[in-house]
Amino acid sequence: MIGRVNAALAMLVDQSTFDRGEPVDESLIREAELELGRLPRIYREFIAEFGYLRTPDVLIFGLGGGLPEDLDLQTITRRERCSGEPRLPRQFVAFSHDREDSFYCLKVDPTEDIPRVYLLDREFGSLRPYPQTFVEWLLEQIEICPQFWSGFGWGVSVDRAAYEESE
Repeated sequence: MIGRVNAALAMLVDQSTFDRGEPVDESLIREAELELGRLPRIYREFIAEFGYLRTPDVLIFGLGGGLPEDLDLQTITRRERCSGEPRLPRQFVAFSHDREDSFYCLKVDPTEDIPRVYLLDREFGSLRPYPQTFVEWLLEQIEICPQFWSGFGWGVSVDRAAYEESE
């Protein structure tokens, strides 16, 4: 599955309005995991391939050299674990935000290859399950970027099955 998601993301970041990091070495990911906990496999693969991603509508935090502070997975997760209200529990990492005050999070769980997304909701003061997995969330974010679809020559709808393959 990650191969097709990566292919879609690669096309997305080819657009001039998108910014991505550089591929991240496994040793840097392992070093970050000493502080954060073991990242879910699919998010680790995303970081290894892209570093981070910034589009006009989507930010996905990551790791790597030259990383902007507002996209630094370790800095943001550390801050939200120590001083956010409500605080982010240690068994979660913040991987994106809603461009307001809430964060999309993943549970630090090495047994979940495709983890469920959680929302650290500042408005309601809670951490609650979001109704999508990381892959579903990611594909939805790609769908809302019209520049992405013009690159494929497709309309605004997408057949999600085109991106899914059995493991």
